Amino acid sequence: MSLSSFESAVIRALNAQDYAAALDSYNSWYDAVISRGESVNLVWRSQHKANAANLSRKALYDSLGSVVHCSTRLKKAVDMFVGLTPKVFALANQQPSFFYVPDLTAQPFWPVELLSGLGTLADNLAASLLGHFEHSSTESYLTRFDNIPQQDDWQKLYTDWQSVQLMIGGEAQPILKTLPSTFSSFLDDPLIAQCPPFAPEAFVSTLVPKAVIPPHYGLTNIKLTLHVALNVNPNASLTAGGQVFHWHDGCSAMVFDDSFLHSAKNEGEVPRSVLILDIWHPDLTLGERNALARFFDVHHQWKQGVGRLSGLDKGL
Repeated sequence: MSLSSFESAVIRALNAQDYAAALDSYNSWYDAVISRGESVNLVWRSQHKANAANLSRKALYDSLGSVVHCSTRLKKAVDMFVGLTPKVFALANQQPSFFYVPDLTAQPFWPVELLSGLGTLADNLAASLLGHFEHSSTESYLTRFDNIPQQDDWQKLYTDWQSVQLMIGGEAQPILKTLPSTFSSFLDDPLIAQCPPFAPEAFVSTLVPKAVIPPHYGLTNIKLTLHVALNVNPNASLTAGGQVFHWHDGCSAMVFDDSFLHSAKNEGEVPRSVLILDIWHPDLTLGERNALARFFDVHHQWKQGVGRLSGLDKGL
């Protein structure tokens, strides 16, 4: 089928207001262009790129009815995500890079004791991990990502920030089988943000002495980040939303919201190691948590298909 035939099919479907057929034709046309080793951004006119992107986002929105109708704030979140309304952040220093839900309590740090059951969970997690990582092989945490800035301070972290991955996107990693069964059972706690393939992530994070993680935003404000102390020192700190946390005696866990601009450093003489785990934002109802789990599942499936067209109008 010639490229002009794909364009004709798209135009016929659009004139008939058969948007599903138009999107299907755009998707097939996209494949045909790529198979020729050409760039869609160069071959397609700007109107086609805009049409395809809009239809792609519409397809996602249409498949998220249960999420949109779950609550007012989730509707606002999805509307902003697909571009129906402008993305507006309530706070200048809280700008998650992927998915933002408005009207959630926003604070950089959360007292562990105010989150029901979290202190006990953190203590149990720490106790079950004692003695299990002294000789574990680690890898650079950054090797999991392909969008690391080229600046020297980020590139240095390929050696300075090491990790042992226990769960990625809710999927257990092989090392999890070597840990006590009690640890795995704790990962089923309802506090933990279960929305695969996005979360939870669980890993042991180690910063070598003098390591610095530059300021950056996390992906979303629907979850908080639990840090459980494994090997810490008072010269290891984390800054979020302009507030600074230092590890200290008697502090076994810390919770912060990584959708705030945050950074970390270890100015001590020994490595700083913590268990990092995703937990739900406490404002979210059970219905909203279930709806968000559906959002990330649907988004993952969409991204594998017509979602690849969604950034064409932005040159992506």
